[in-house]
Amino acid sequence: MQTSTLNAAETITTTIPDTNTDTGFPDVPEDNRHDRHSCCWDESICDNAATHFIIEFCQDPDCTASHQSYYCAQHYAIMLSRIIAHLKECPGYKHPEPCDENRNVTLAHIAAFGKIEDDDIDVRNPRDDSASADTTADDEPLWATDDTVTITPDMSLADIRAAIEKATEVDYFHTPLHVVRFKPLPADLPQKERSTEVLQFDDLHLAPVTHWSLDVARDFERGANTSMSSSLHMVYESVSDASANAPINASATYGRFVMHAQIPPTPQMIAEDDDPDVIPGIYGIVTDRVNLVFPFTDDAVLSSNTFSNYGENVIEVRSGVRMREDRTADGALYDATEPNSAEILKSIDDSSRWLHQLIDTGANPQMTD
Repeated sequence: MQTSTLNAAETITTTIPDTNTDTGFPDVPEDNRHDRHSCCWDESICDNAATHFIIEFCQDPDCTASHQSYYCAQHYAIMLSRIIAHLKECPGYKHPEPCDENRNVTLAHIAAFGKIEDDDIDVRNPRDDSASADTTADDEPLWATDDTVTITPDMSLADIRAAIEKATEVDYFHTPLHVVRFKPLPADLPQKERSTEVLQFDDLHLAPVTHWSLDVARDFERGANTSMSSSLHMVYESVSDASANAPINASATYGRFVMHAQIPPTPQMIAEDDDPDVIPGIYGIVTDRVNLVFPFTDDAVLSSNTFSNYGENVIEVRSGVRMREDRTADGALYDATEPNSAEILKSIDDSSRWLHQLIDTGANPQMTD
């Protein structure tokens, strides 16, 4: 079986890791590197065309998704840096010496990566409505807004509600939200009933993926491998419908790491505003339209986005701790004023060489300078 990595310097040339062992993963899927993509950076709206890509292996044999992500140079540099930072701490590496098993662990995190061939992409801004009609007639318009709310311990419940209301008061935000507090569960509730299932879904079919409780709220928000702790992407049937009850396109709506407001014990944890037993520093955003709750703490970053002429609403909860760590580690890349600055390109080159060294040699990143 072949597994592939794309050499950033060679752009379209594929290099094959020198191994005769089966990695246990499928071949790297066919991708759309020649198509135009906007940068899929998800911490804020990025209007730059994608110039680089990352492909991940999927460990689910029944999954049909391509697991390809496309980024502008700046955000590609940051993503490579994050992947490397994780590899240096990943518990999956069991051998200090270079070996095929180490190589497979690396490939499980990043299977292919590199630069899209410049001649094969349309580098115009994918959200630029001034582009000629013949090139945009079939494109869905992507007007967008982006509002971020940083929650801090000194904010009152009223402050938080006002900040979220302001961030979502744009036209065509079809997903009314309200903020709740939590209270301790009854002391006589059996231990097995004291945590609620955290759900992930698409097509509005909910599936449990893990558990959440008040005791693990901050650890859950921080997460092991990602700075995003929960999200909801609501897509509507018509972008022209401005009503608060605009019909939802269930086949395109998806979310992750949310709780159902009516599945026990979640209802028992939601407190009235004047409840004397409310737990400080832990809150929930409730979306009544689909009965979901997003838990967050007083160290979270919340974002509310609208896309596609306001036909899509996105709500995300991120860890303030993780975001500060990311910005500390990659501050220069975040602060770069030019998306293709020499500093960004050098970071991409350094990261690419280091990753190829791991893949080519099967080295343990925790033993490699």
